[in-house]
Amino acid sequence: LHPRVRRQRQMCIRDRDEVDYSYVPLSVCKDHTFDCEALKTFFLHDYICRYFNEKPTHIRIFVDTPLTSDMDLSLLNAPPEKLFSWDTFLYHGNQVLAVTTTVSMPKENRPFITLEF
Repeated sequence: LHPRVRRQRQMCIRDRDEVDYSYVPLSVCKDHTFDCEALKTFFLHDYICRYFNEKPTHIRIFVDTPLTSDMDLSLLNAPPEKLFSWDTFLYHGNQVLAVTTTVSMPKENRPFITLEF
């Protein structure tokens, strides 16, 4: 999302090697009160499917996305140039429902994505 777009932000630390920043535009969540306990257990996609009227129709993932100054990456204990990041955009048609930026420590032989069928 463009930095000037108003948004709701949530930070989640999955483990010591990865930090998630999730953004939900206020146009999507203006009348929603977030369930913090559910956000700790659901991925954002699952949360939106469960609690929002507009259901995701597709996602787009962009790798090596820029890190922004509002991200506290001190928990990862690594210089920014050593970190790996990606953005996951959740859409309903052309409308962005949410964006999650994930910042991770690089690990050898770790799959970027695993799909289950």
